[in-house]
Amino acid sequence: DAAAVTLHGIVAAFPGPMTALPGGCGEGDSPQRSSGSGHELPGKSGQQDCAPAPAEAAAVAKPAAQPCGEAPWHRWPGAGLPEVGPSAAGGQALRLFCGVWNLHGKPAPADLSAWLTTQPQHHVYVVGTCECEQSIERSMLWSDKSRWEAQARDHLGEDYRMVRSHTMSAIHVMVFVHRFLWKYIWDVKSAQVATGFGNFVGNKGGTQVGFNIGRTSLLFVNVHLAAHANKMKERTQNMARILAESPLRRGRSGSAGVHEDYDRVFFMGDLNPRLDAARGEVDAWLEGGQLDKCLEKD
Repeated sequence: DAAAVTLHGIVAAFPGPMTALPGGCGEGDSPQRSSGSGHELPGKSGQQDCAPAPAEAAAVAKPAAQPCGEAPWHRWPGAGLPEVGPSAAGGQALRLFCGVWNLHGKPAPADLSAWLTTQPQHHVYVVGTCECEQSIERSMLWSDKSRWEAQARDHLGEDYRMVRSHTMSAIHVMVFVHRFLWKYIWDVKSAQVATGFGNFVGNKGGTQVGFNIGRTSLLFVNVHLAAHANKMKERTQNMARILAESPLRRGRSGSAGVHEDYDRVFFMGDLNPRLDAARGEVDAWLEGGQLDKCLEKD
């Protein structure tokens, strides 16, 4: 009985109930930036409204190399994945992975283990991409992500099922859950909000997946916001609109947006933030671990 399960205190690889993840690059940036924190459950998955793309030779995106030689993943105590189940007391912690990647029109590499880590395992994997396999322009005509979804599903293995995926042009999000949680998942929904040309075209905007695990509701939002240094106001307005005009809103009067309807909200994507500094300066600061310098120019 899903209603008898309480899973409070969702523990993620990133702090806070709402987490903004810098995820990839906008126009003019490197296409190799990335970050990261089966079968299908009942319900329609993300949009698959076009025929498969023809086979063609293409470059493959690769995760950015870490200066320290090791990916900065959160390390959970204990190697095994903790089991979860009905508990009147609640307070059970879940391991949650959120990863986002702008592939700049390239397919993902055959081996995803350098980015979509399975050691340690997580109860929930949320994978957001921008421009995966197809550029923004080509995705306006052909947006199918079934090949990418199958690759991620195969990588995670048979212990995981895809709860839901959602595609809007080149923006895509998919959520996988471990078998420990399958019977506790309910009220699965997905939606999109376009903030591109005329607030109608989906070259920019956000895709959303919401659902309940027991009595705890979760919302995941993957966005691609406007690029360039002079678009900060537009990015802020679009972020607010993606939350305020979400079709997943439950209609509460006075609510600022869909994020107030869920217990745990994760807002991620290619947010296209900018530093007021030259690219060479920023690369040098990152190489030297001088993040304070970056914050001064944020």
